[in-house]
Amino acid sequence: MRTPLPHLWSLRVHLTFRQQAVAASAALIACVAASVVGLQLSLAQANERSGLVAHVHEVIGAAGVLARDAVQAQAGVRGYALTGDRSFLDQFVEGSALFRRDAARLTALIREEPEQLARIGRLMALYDAWREGSAEPLIENTSQEVQTQARALVISGRRQMDALRATADELMRAEEEQLGARQQARDASMRWLNLLSVIATGLVVLLGAGGAVLFTQRLSRRLSSVVTSARAITQGNLGERLATTGDDELSDLARSFNEMAGHLEASDRDGHLLNQLREMLHAAHTMEDVQRIIPAFVPACLPGSSGRIHLLNPSRNLLTPTVEWGVNGGEDPFPPEACWSFRLGRSHVVTGTEPVGVRCAHSFGAAGSTACIPLMAQGDVIGLLHYVFQGERVPPLVGELGAVLALTVANMRLREALRNQAARDPLTGLFNRRYLEETMVREFARSRRTGTPLSVVMVDIDHFKRFNDTYGHAAGDAVLKVVAGVLRSTFRTADVVCRHGGEEFLVLMPDCSAPDALRRAETVRVGVSGLSVMHEGRPLESVTISAGVASFPGNGDARDVLVQAADAALYRSKREGRNRVTPADLITAPLALVPGD
Repeated sequence: MRTPLPHLWSLRVHLTFRQQAVAASAALIACVAASVVGLQLSLAQANERSGLVAHVHEVIGAAGVLARDAVQAQAGVRGYALTGDRSFLDQFVEGSALFRRDAARLTALIREEPEQLARIGRLMALYDAWREGSAEPLIENTSQEVQTQARALVISGRRQMDALRATADELMRAEEEQLGARQQARDASMRWLNLLSVIATGLVVLLGAGGAVLFTQRLSRRLSSVVTSARAITQGNLGERLATTGDDELSDLARSFNEMAGHLEASDRDGHLLNQLREMLHAAHTMEDVQRIIPAFVPACLPGSSGRIHLLNPSRNLLTPTVEWGVNGGEDPFPPEACWSFRLGRSHVVTGTEPVGVRCAHSFGAAGSTACIPLMAQGDVIGLLHYVFQGERVPPLVGELGAVLALTVANMRLREALRNQAARDPLTGLFNRRYLEETMVREFARSRRTGTPLSVVMVDIDHFKRFNDTYGHAAGDAVLKVVAGVLRSTFRTADVVCRHGGEEFLVLMPDCSAPDALRRAETVRVGVSGLSVMHEGRPLESVTISAGVASFPGNGDARDVLVQAADAALYRSKREGRNRVTPADLITAPLALVPGD
């Protein structure tokens, strides 16, 4: 029996078209899979390169910390050289220990970069040379000969430390150049992702033309949406999403794509917020700035949360609330033992389903899950990040946020310590002459502008040379400290109490008339004359002071004239028997220096 040829031909053509449709479908699916794999690989590569960029930032930050460690050690040696006070050597020892530790950390970060390792080697060599050539001779040898060479040793060490800082700057510049290269590589990866999307689109069009028309049209529309969304993401529109209306494989692909895009968007948002927070905190000058910045950024970094930042006090026996967000009312300080994270030495998280007994004592009554994150800086715990959130999982940004906050607080405390060292007299703790001159310019200009009075009180310890000659310079220092304490406790918070030089003090009193300044100076005189100063277990002879008071505008319309008027009034007090306060109004002619003072 013969089969009609037309029937056989139609069967052959039908089978051929089916085979072509199957082949086209298989090729199309392979193309989609390749596109998704390529997209995921490109995104993974972009994330990896973003991690490399973050690594460079970490290296730059570590290099900056290392330079600050060296500056801290140098400041301790310089303070000892200038004052002979060996308490400054604690700062040198701490700075040296931090330098060694942070140098090891920096070495671990760049262990695969020979040139940078060589720079670290030079940093260590310069630091050792400074320590052996300038610091240790001054510290270990207390002979008079070395003490007389203290200035030369400090100057020599300064040159070595300048070279050390220059090497650190060179290291950071090299990392910044590397940062630019890695950012370019990341951008190139995103361009490759865009190119991959375009190629995938072309393949879909070519394969769809040779396959089953209806099937390829439907598939082309779905894949076109994937490509469009992928291209939008590569161009920075991370909020792009695919429609997921079905239960087929393409819908699963769309859901996976949306999940991946969501993670990428969240990561980019978190990174952007952290970078903004870092920039703002880096520009902050005081803790008041930090207290305004953190409540503005942390709620965006940790949505739906509330909490506080607690800092350890100088005695390290209380955690004091310093910054808060999303909470009402203050909280009393509490000891570190009240927090499980301090006992355990790590983060302590309690979700809403945990027993109440594992909560920290300071977080009783909190509604929701709680987390306590110790704030670590330079290997030391400086405070606590405590917050309340909804859900069972800790947001992944918490660790990075805690590190940023800890480093900021540590840097701010170091900056304030350095600022105080530059503005304070190391013996009495009062402001020094340099700070006085800067403040007087500002306050005198303000008094001229507003028409408010400005008073100056010049104070001198009577017969101070006799204390040094009779009891020794240590006894003289004890007298200076006692008088400084009376001055500090008697004058107002707004007044600027300075050690003007030797046994002489100067007090700048903004918005204070001459009669009020006289009364305040008399209170100081009476307070000092009633003191009994002890030194090495024995009482010293009674201490008295003489003072002169001058006020703007009555006693002068210029800063120097006002100070000279107060100084002249002081010498009138000396000439008239000491232990008295004299107003500048009584001055009629220049007075000579009293012999013996």
